[in-house]
Amino acid sequence: MASQSSSSGSALHTFLSFNIGGLSCGTASTLTNPLDVVRIRMQNRAAGDARYSGMLSALRLTFKEEGMAGMTRGLYASWARELTYSSARIGLYDPIRLALARGEEDRAKVGLHVKFGAGLLSGAIGSAVCNPCDFIKTRQQKPVAADCPSRDLSNWARHVREVRLALAEGGLPMLYKGWQATSARAAMLTSAQLGSYDTCKNNIAIPLFGLEEGIPLHFASSMFAAVFTTTASSPFDVVKTRYMCDTTGQYAGVVDCVAKTLKADGPMAFMRGWTPAYTRVTPYTVITLLMIEQLRLLLGMEPL
Repeated sequence: MASQSSSSGSALHTFLSFNIGGLSCGTASTLTNPLDVVRIRMQNRAAGDARYSGMLSALRLTFKEEGMAGMTRGLYASWARELTYSSARIGLYDPIRLALARGEEDRAKVGLHVKFGAGLLSGAIGSAVCNPCDFIKTRQQKPVAADCPSRDLSNWARHVREVRLALAEGGLPMLYKGWQATSARAAMLTSAQLGSYDTCKNNIAIPLFGLEEGIPLHFASSMFAAVFTTTASSPFDVVKTRYMCDTTGQYAGVVDCVAKTLKADGPMAFMRGWTPAYTRVTPYTVITLLMIEQLRLLLGMEPL
């Protein structure tokens, strides 16, 4: 344990954590991309719009109108996002938690405020820096009009087109549009995901129920984390999606987006798309955390 503990603050440990996080999240994101497309479209719809009235109807309609191309919208940007933002938020969690815990290595002795705080910081930092990937992904996944010239383009061609349009619209700063909402959402998501997983596993399941390290423990803890993550991040997710997809100047800023959404659609609008979000977050979280744990074990690192 001593050798493992001493390695947790090393540069090699952090480097491996970055790569493990990016690979695990990238795999999970690829498998759950169709659900992410549906989430984006449901969150971006106006009140009274029945086109995307539910998750299944949105899936059917997207596939009917756009085929498999619709199901894989934003995949290239998603890969870029996971290999940057997710690498950072996963990779920074351990060193930040260790710093906030003042060197305490025993995860069962580390307080909840430290674990959730480490998630907040790692998520916010990773997202703020890597906002362009998230911006392009969100723009690509919104509904496509039947007469839109990009409708029949390949995903890569549409990816390039969205980047060019964004740069033409506002230059490099446009790629950082909504970074405040994105950073807040990522901070909450990472805090909820890693903080709740760490807490459930190391403060509840192991000491109270005697579970040992292994897939059953990791699976149960990640399922708990998925519910907590979806609910905590949903309001931030809705605001981020609407603001990033606004190409008409409807929202003057993030705060204006919150106010207008609340006025037009009511408070429950901030939970819009919860079902597809949860349906995506659950396999995403389970795949990500199981892969992270197995890769850490394979590389001789201590578990999360």
